[in-house]
Order: sequence, then C-alpha cells, then structure tokens
Amino acid sequence: MLDSVKHWFKGLFCGLKECPKEAILSHFIPEREYKAECGHTTKLRGSITKFSEEPREIVLLFENGKINFCLHCLEEAIIACAWCGKSIYPDEPITLYRQVIRNSSQRKDRANTNKVE
Repeated sequence: MLDSVKHWFKGLFCGLKECPKEAILSHFIPEREYKAECGHTTKLRGSITKFSEEPREIVLLFENGKINFCLHCLEEAIIACAWCGKSIYPDEPITLYRQVIRNSSQRKDRANTNKVE
C-alpha cells in the first residue's frame, strides 16, 4: 500500500524540477501576497486584460529573491502596437518598421506635405 502511494506521488509531481518554484507556490498558496520592488503588494499569479484582448494568465518570477513589479504595474507597462493594436508586454521582442519611398514622385509628394507655410 505504501509503495503505491509513493508511486502515485511521484507521478503527481513528475516534472516539477523543471517548473519554476513560483508556479508551484502560486498553485499551492494562491492567496499569499508578496512585497514587490515597486512598493506594492501582489500575488504571484493573476490575469491581465488590456486593449480588449483575451485575459492572459501571468506568473511573476523572483529575481535574486525579490519580485521586481506587481501585477498592476505590469499591466500599466503594457503598450499597444502602433501597427496592429495588439498588446506588447515588457520583455517581448518587437520589430521596428519605417515607411520606404521607392520612386521620386512619392518623395516629392511627401516633401510637399511636410512643408511649413
């Protein structure tokens, strides 16, 4: 009997070595609040919705034993993409674009629209 219980627990927690400890803590102690570097208290797990998108589940991670920012500050740091309007979260990769004018007539038209009279 004891061996079957041990085997069941091993199967239950299989793969937790690769899982961040914050994800485990937020699962087993969901209501605990932590002090973040931004000065606010926060939970490790929460959902964030910005710019009318689907809610995104967030798990905050420790860096050097501390949480850098709370869920509210993270939500305030999210910006909208100027190209498509979707959310850009901190530390997400972005691509910069600029308009390329191929022929001289387009350059002249653009130069005329930018003149100050």
